[in-house]
Amino acid sequence: MEHETPELNFNVSVKNQAIKVVCKPQYLANFLIHFSFYSPLVSETGYRSHFVTMEDYEHFKYTSYEECAKDIAVSLVAELLKKNPQAVSEAAQMSLF
Repeated sequence: MEHETPELNFNVSVKNQAIKVVCKPQYLANFLIHFSFYSPLVSETGYRSHFVTMEDYEHFKYTSYEECAKDIAVSLVAELLKKNPQAVSEAAQMSLF
């Protein structure tokens, strides 16, 4: 029986806003890494799921899951801002409540 790697929980900061990340390093054996992002900055629903192959992780020479998650989060925020330029200010207002 394979031993499952525990999930990692951490935050990354984009546009001065914290984005919660849950990372499952060995989601599919040693092939995929699964990142779950929680923030109004990543989607209209506040949740986005993203998979990275180990091959891509190694190709881009990431030294930590946090570094990889930060790059993904920056791209998710940019994608949302194209759809909704007010997303950052709306997320900042929501964090006040």
